[in-house]
Amino acid sequence: MLKIMDNQPPANTHVNGDTTTRSLIDELSHATNHDRDDAIFELRFLVQHVLTPPTPNGVVPKDTEKPPAPSANGLAAIISTFIPSQLAHLRALIRARVEDHTPLQYLLGSVPFAPDLDLLVEPPILIPRWETEEWALRVADAWFPHSPSVVEDWCTGSGCIALLLKSHFGRFTRVTGFDLNPAAIDLARRNADRNALDVKFHVADVLTDLPRVPGVDLVVANPPYIAASEFTRLEPGVRDWEDRLALVGRGESGAEDYRRLVEIAHARLSNTWRDVRVPRIALEIGHDQGEMVKGMVEAWFDEVEVWQDLAGKDRCVVGYHRKPDAKK
Repeated sequence: MLKIMDNQPPANTHVNGDTTTRSLIDELSHATNHDRDDAIFELRFLVQHVLTPPTPNGVVPKDTEKPPAPSANGLAAIISTFIPSQLAHLRALIRARVEDHTPLQYLLGSVPFAPDLDLLVEPPILIPRWETEEWALRVADAWFPHSPSVVEDWCTGSGCIALLLKSHFGRFTRVTGFDLNPAAIDLARRNADRNALDVKFHVADVLTDLPRVPGVDLVVANPPYIAASEFTRLEPGVRDWEDRLALVGRGESGAEDYRRLVEIAHARLSNTWRDVRVPRIALEIGHDQGEMVKGMVEAWFDEVEVWQDLAGKDRCVVGYHRKPDAKK
């Protein structure tokens, strides 16, 4: 809960926009490794958040018309119009960002994802990231002009991948998301409702208790893959706020479970699409796990690729053709 100080100045107090804005940027830069451009970027969206009309439950509906985020040059002019309660709200948000390392997305309460999704985000469920959006869109595009009939999203979290794929493929594709965290499934279901998409989400450990489903065409997953030794070196905004169980994978490398995930995916995927080059399995990975996970996928699939993200880092392993006679 953000604390807004009670000892606010009287309502007719004038806010010096230039001075106040410089002070806010200086303070916020402590949360951005002293990068003022990043601080200005974040301040623009915090100001937009303060200007958005509140709702009784604190959740802004997707279709709410938000005021545009002010430009960097327009921040001072907007902030100069703030009444004391608005300025106090903004300062409280910045304190949470700087002192508590609260991720910006959790403060805003929702994030855009893919062309037309707006997703609720709540701690400790993982925040959807641009790297995930990038490869999920690429998987969807790689199916053109075809569409899978049955898609499963494992370790679904907020539901971002499942909802992106459903939005892309349309009503004739059945998409289901699984996660062992009931809080994640609750959030994913609310995101499906928020975006008016018919995606089913279920609590399940994908390694042990997935329900039997015939004829799966595509499996996607963003499983835990960070090594335990690396977790302690993560930024506080990740380490202290996001679910450790959804971040840290088993084994020294963090990638121990991929071998079993690939085996389970192979068993669930249908033998259709053998003559069509479309992704059958897509797994997000850590930047240093590409060749290792590729080898695991090649035991069960032909034509396997490691996709890099826009930063040039290995980010996703994709298998195209299910081997009908794969051996363990």
